[in-house]
Amino acid sequence: EAFMQCQASCPVPLLEFPGLKFCTRNCGTAVSNFTTNRCVSSQRIASPCFLTDELGPLVHAGNIRQLQNCTSLIGSLLIHRISFTGYNKNGIKVDPITMDDLTALNSLVSVNGFIAVVDVSVNLTSLGFLSRLESVYGTYDAYRNYHSVYIAGNSQLRSLDFPKLRAVQYGNA
Repeated sequence: EAFMQCQASCPVPLLEFPGLKFCTRNCGTAVSNFTTNRCVSSQRIASPCFLTDELGPLVHAGNIRQLQNCTSLIGSLLIHRISFTGYNKNGIKVDPITMDDLTALNSLVSVNGFIAVVDVSVNLTSLGFLSRLESVYGTYDAYRNYHSVYIAGNSQLRSLDFPKLRAVQYGNA
């Protein structure tokens, strides 16, 4: 995980996110202050958002709306063929999303985890829904061989459309 619940303070090298009692390896759009071991900013930063369910970073119909108007995701983002086909086995049910549902990701500027788009074959020609993305920080246990950004097996994909992406840390792209 890209974050953990803090006790009294965050252990080095982790930083405390303001007002949340969460530890993170980096502050996303906030500014790191290594002296106080906290994320600080001279300007107001939007509250971070999380994908919170038992399926972790997998995007599906039951959680994609949590990211509507989100600018800073604390955690990772996995868009997989199951995101579009759904799944219902062994008590685990995933309702599918549509291509139009991906517009909920339009506001993302930073992801404090990995981004993976894997084995999506249903008319995914562009990742333009992530066009505002500026930074991806990865995780220590990043997706598939330490990739902070992992895009593979998407037979229809023709364009990434990441015009603002400037930082990929803790792993490869």
